This record gives sequence, structure tokens and C-alpha cells, in this order.
Amino acid sequence: MKVTNWRYTLLLLLCLVAGMVDVIGFLELGHVFTANMTGNIVLLGMAIGQSQELAVLRAGIALMGFIGGNILGAALLGESEGSRPKGWPPKATRLLGVEVLLLLAFTLWHWLGEPTPAQLYGLIILLSCAMGLQTSAGRSLGIAGISTTVLTNNLTHTVEDGITYVRRLRQSRRDRTAPLARWSRDTLLRLAALVTYLLGAIAAALAINFGLYLLLWLPVVLVGSITLLAWLLLHPGPDDNASEALR
Repeated sequence: MKVTNWRYTLLLLLCLVAGMVDVIGFLELGHVFTANMTGNIVLLGMAIGQSQELAVLRAGIALMGFIGGNILGAALLGESEGSRPKGWPPKATRLLGVEVLLLLAFTLWHWLGEPTPAQLYGLIILLSCAMGLQTSAGRSLGIAGISTTVLTNNLTHTVEDGITYVRRLRQSRRDRTAPLARWSRDTLLRLAALVTYLLGAIAAALAINFGLYLLLWLPVVLVGSITLLAWLLLHPGPDDNASEALR
């Protein structure tokens, strides 16, 4: 598989993880999102409006944990060079390595038994911080504007690209000399990200519904595998830089 295809595949697997983690957080941590902060802010507003103090606390902690992950991610990534990356930055892999540790800590803690109310907040912090790190890592890749956790923009861009495709298709039918209408690579990636996130959510919901809690280790396994594959396949050594530039 080409290096570029590996980048796309690993990015989509991160979307799969985000879908799973959001369902795990919602069903296991008191109906709070830990990856999708848009939904979490809505839950926070609803809880404030309905004077639900515990729900406000859970949503607020998830939001703070996610922001903490963003801050840590920004610190580890350093200043942006202002250009779209062409490869897979080693710093992004390091962020994913830290995310693996947070996911592992969450899963082990959750695996020990039913958490107390106080422990629940600690679990929310671990999971939302991990997703904040993943978001920073995904954005640093600069692939089709996909951050792996914030998919509203993906949906908007996909719909807009679909309308553009239909217009070009109609134009090509009226004018045979017009270029053929084609789906862009970025559009296909955004659509794949939406579908993959949905599949992750379905998988996690089925696992919890049927009591297959062993499957809740999948986020740890997936992000660990992504980190390892990225390190082995997407980080060219000094002797590989010339050949990488030709790909």
C-alpha cells in the first residue's frame, strides 16, 4: 500500500475510535459526550437551562478535559509552520502515543468495576482528554480538513461537494466538451470519515447492549496499532527522505 493510502486509512481508523468513544462516554459515563464537543455543549446548555446540577458538572468536566487535551496537544506539537503537511508528522504520532496511555488508564479503571460518582468524573476527564489529544493530532495531518472528532464541517462540505457534482454532471450532459464530473478525493475522504464514525458508534452500542464489554478495549487496541503503524511506515529515515519526496 502506498504511503498516502496508509495516511488515509489510519485517519479513518481514528474516526472509528471517536465514534466508539462517544458512545462509551454517553452510555457508560452518565450521558455525556467525550469526543463530540458540539453535542456536549448542547447537553451543557440543556442541563443549565433545566437546573440539573450533576448533568452540568459532567458536561462541564468533559469540556474541560477536552480543552486540556487540546492544550497538551498544542504544547507537544509546537508552533505550526503555516503549510499543509505532506506526510505524517512524528509529533502527531507522539500525541497518539499519549492518547493510548490515557485510553489504557480509562479502560483499566473502568474494567475494575462499577465506578463511584467521584470516580466517574475521573473517567470522564481521561476519555475527553484523550479525544482532545486525538483532535489535535488529526488536525495536524491536514487531510481534507478532517479532525476525526468534529464531523459537522465534514457533513457540510460533503453536501456542498455533492451539489457541485450534480451541477457538473448536468453541464457535461448538455455540453459534451465539458470535463466529466468526478468526486474529489477530499469529498470521498470526508464521506468515508462520516460513515466510519457511524460504524464505530454502532459497534460500541452493540457491544454495550449485548454485554460484550471486552470489545470496549478496541479503542486502546486500535489507537495503539495506529501509533505503531504510523511509526513504522510513515516516518522516513534520513536515507529515505529522497525517495519519499519522489512519491
